[in-house]
Amino acid sequence: MKTLFLLTLPLLCLVGCPGPRTTTTTTGGDAAAEKPTLPPAVEAPAPLIIDKVKIKVGDRVGTFTVKSVQRAEGFLLDVTLDGELEVSGKYHYSDFTGDGDGWIFEIDAGAANRLPYLSGEGPEQIRMYVLSNSPEALTLLGKGPGTAVVVLDGLSIGERQIDRRARLVRALKVTPTAPDEK
Repeated sequence: MKTLFLLTLPLLCLVGCPGPRTTTTTTGGDAAAEKPTLPPAVEAPAPLIIDKVKIKVGDRVGTFTVKSVQRAEGFLLDVTLDGELEVSGKYHYSDFTGDGDGWIFEIDAGAANRLPYLSGEGPEQIRMYVLSNSPEALTLLGKGPGTAVVVLDGLSIGERQIDRRARLVRALKVTPTAPDEK
């Protein structure tokens, strides 16, 4: 009999204990006003930190998927991410981007929490991207400086001279800067 009791006790606990339950109590502590709270229906996005040592193809970085990883001599030369990012910011053409001429897009500070970054970097370091498709950037943005809402993809981040590149997919809104505002 004692053996039967010991075998059924864990089963009763599993069946009779529905698990943790959180409750929300209204002011005044009225027990009748307590209502169970459900977990959020949508999970928060994964962290956007790229671990320089552990990152590998197929990993998720927020809503992005790691498409490729390139390392050399202990450095993470490149992580290319698959997924689109809609952001607003300022753009300008530069004769020197570190690798020739092209467009530089500075993403607004308010979007820094949506940008992937390497471990050890701060928000002030992660907002400048060189646009990797200059002919399309010229067509979509024009020659002069301005502000824009754009969609980027192919984000490429690494420990190299140009640490951030992205492909300009489309420009949703472009506002060129007037010549006297430069």
